[in-house]
Amino acid sequence: MTTEILATGMFSAILIWGGIILLSSVIAFGALWICICVAPADLFLRSGERPHDRHPILHLVWVIVRNILGGILILIGIFFVVFPGPGMPWLLLGLALVDLPGKKKMLHKAVLLPSVQNLLNWFRRRGAQRPFHYPEETPSEDHAGKTESDQKNHSIADSERANNV
Repeated sequence: MTTEILATGMFSAILIWGGIILLSSVIAFGALWICICVAPADLFLRSGERPHDRHPILHLVWVIVRNILGGILILIGIFFVVFPGPGMPWLLLGLALVDLPGKKKMLHKAVLLPSVQNLLNWFRRRGAQRPFHYPEETPSEDHAGKTESDQKNHSIADSERANNV
């Protein structure tokens, strides 16, 4: 029976597929580790808005390239979810790159989970980096887009209304 498997080339196909899975796993987890270790410690405390120093055309090209690369990584992740392989790291890398509505809010909710914080900081400790700083609470829906003084005034008005009731 073993000679039949060797003779049909099934064994070499299994070795090739196993090598592809192993190589893909090493690349995906290595890229994920590098991204986590290179990110600044205050990554999750930054607002989503930041001024772009680049020329508007270069910024547009960067956004297009980043979204195309993210889409390719998502497709690779879906392939490896359907077939044996490391699908989740590829999906995470792809989702981190693409611009999706609600992505920041979903990311904010995910990093509030202690298990996610422990995993991210485990990667950072292995890379000799300081742990991430995480937000204290989830941003409120009714305070979105308001300045800090507007939020203070709003919360003072809320507390006065609660005292009057």
